[in-house]
Amino acid sequence: MRSRIVFSLFIAFTGFAISVCGDEPPLKDAYLQASEKKSDPGKEPAKRDPTVPSKKLDEILNPPKAVGSTGKAISPALPKVALKGRVIGPNRGPAAILEVDGQLKMVNEGAEISADSGLTIRVIEVNRQRIRVEVMQLKQVMTLP
Repeated sequence: MRSRIVFSLFIAFTGFAISVCGDEPPLKDAYLQASEKKSDPGKEPAKRDPTVPSKKLDEILNPPKAVGSTGKAISPALPKVALKGRVIGPNRGPAAILEVDGQLKMVNEGAEISADSGLTIRVIEVNRQRIRVEVMQLKQVMTLP
């Protein structure tokens, strides 16, 4: 008979193989040893949220705004727009007469006007109740009664 008898006990749910012998340390299962080499539990890779844009895309979508001497962001001022009249007839589509930065313009739905401040105004809707215009660069809609 041998002087040393080695017994191994495999525990399936822990993945360890324990070897009982005088001065041998317990052995881990080969699968667990390989998986520990691949991923260190202290250094798990950070999972990236796919719905959050990357830094480069975020800079493109939200460009940094100019900052004035007060430290606040400078945004272009809305142009002065006033409704001067509506032209609604049976033979033509509805139109409106707008005063934009002191200049009179006759516009239909879908017309685009350039203001003195460099902003573009697009006419969204012209009817008897209201005229809706959008300042395209600022993405703001104004309703003129």
